[in-house]
Amino acid sequence: MRLSAILFLASSTALLSLTSAAPTSGDLTTRGGHCDEKDPKCWSGPDCKDDCHKCDDDKCHIKGIDVTYETDDVHWKKYKFAYILATKGKDYKSPKRYDQYVECHNSGLDCGAYHVAEPTKCTGDDQAKWFISNGGDWQPHCKKLPGALSIGCEGQPKNCYGLSPKQIVDWIDDFSEYYFNHNGRYPTISTTREWWKHCTDNSSKFKDNNALWLVGEGGIADGWDLWSFLEYESPHNGKPGKLKWHSSYDALNDFAQLEWE
Repeated sequence: MRLSAILFLASSTALLSLTSAAPTSGDLTTRGGHCDEKDPKCWSGPDCKDDCHKCDDDKCHIKGIDVTYETDDVHWKKYKFAYILATKGKDYKSPKRYDQYVECHNSGLDCGAYHVAEPTKCTGDDQAKWFISNGGDWQPHCKKLPGALSIGCEGQPKNCYGLSPKQIVDWIDDFSEYYFNHNGRYPTISTTREWWKHCTDNSSKFKDNNALWLVGEGGIADGWDLWSFLEYESPHNGKPGKLKWHSSYDALNDFAQLEWE
């Protein structure tokens, strides 16, 4: 089953395709998700009831965090989900990853791990294998978000690791396919709009299978129709980064737990 069939859920019983009644990129930029007051699939946060006029209100977003090895005290129960740094490149693994995951899970959040890509170090499938072996695997029905690949989120937006757009896309594809073949889920891709534009030529290769975790506001990475996660504040000074999920809490749970065929 492809991402377009399951990702953008308006409720735990409805499956929407990427081309169905989804907001435009302009809607996403200004309103932050499925937020059309005339749309019967309009979502609401726990403090918003059915008032879609207030979808720009911070209380209406499903909040999450980006947790790294530098993150200190985390108030887990303030959030609904977390992505936790597990690995980087071919040999780094965060010494806090398992303790952070246990704290996340015990606090009732939907929890996932992510890998920071270093495409010049080794192949995509080798790094996917390293990630899976050190906390990045996925199992259905246990509130675990599919693993994520972070690429192009560090340094300058035009740092393409010395690789061409085709080489970058091929590397991501190798990582993604290895992860899928092992877990039955494609990884979420975390990137910035400018990096994706410059370093992949706005590739749309992954939009049907891989959810987008967009880092930084200012529009959609053009290879996708809309973002699933938005990181609007980066980790800093021991504090976690701040994330939003694009739809309802039920939809987030479905995204975490659904077993793909």
